[in-house]
Amino acid sequence: MKPSLIIFIIYLSFFLISCSTSTKVTHSTHHLSKSDKRFLEIDTTPGQRDIQIDFLGDSPWHLRAVFPPADKYPKILVIALQWAGGGDNYKDFSDCLVQPAFAQKNAILLVPDAENEVWYSPKNEKRLVKLIRLAQKNWSITPEHTIIMGYSNGGNGAWYYAEKYPHLFHAAIPMASAYKLSGRKISLPMYVIHGANDELFDINQTRVWVESAQANNDKIVFKRVASLSHYEACRYLPALKQAVDWLDKVL
Repeated sequence: MKPSLIIFIIYLSFFLISCSTSTKVTHSTHHLSKSDKRFLEIDTTPGQRDIQIDFLGDSPWHLRAVFPPADKYPKILVIALQWAGGGDNYKDFSDCLVQPAFAQKNAILLVPDAENEVWYSPKNEKRLVKLIRLAQKNWSITPEHTIIMGYSNGGNGAWYYAEKYPHLFHAAIPMASAYKLSGRKISLPMYVIHGANDELFDINQTRVWVESAQANNDKIVFKRVASLSHYEACRYLPALKQAVDWLDKVL
């Protein structure tokens, strides 16, 4: 065989291999949705950051994200739903309850802004479910290591998502909530926290609804916090820490 023909065959082989590799990379990237691409831009290095992400194509959604040391496994994912309001309320909720309570856990914390809406509004529901699914898909977090929690508006949201999307979570921690089940059986372990002096959501009514859920689920705990009112949210930290310790029994 002539040397020139051998050289031609070698160059042709390298060209075909290069094209094949390039096609595979382009093909993989091409099939990522816009939501996936935006999500993959989130900085996941250890630490706290306040970020914006546009899932619905209308306006940026604000959320607090906290990432633990990268070398510790297994990680848990905590979806923490703020009380009512907008602005920086979600940051206040994260600062005084969520981050201190989970400080000793190897947890990814996602604390989104409710934007003055209930957590089960169509807009919040659509983007929250998308957020959870993208986190589980891209960060190798299983539903068995995903927790949903919240206070007041967020507590009702924790009930709602635990009832409607049990396949996405392993446990729920509703705080200062008032949620009547729609008829579905709650299957998840739950730690329900309520203040004895809650003037917005009467503890006796909440207890009735909790006991109704407990009739079909012996993994639901009801924690009465003596003397606290609805508007002393940050003082519920010791009770929330007890709930975080309880997670070790159910995860």
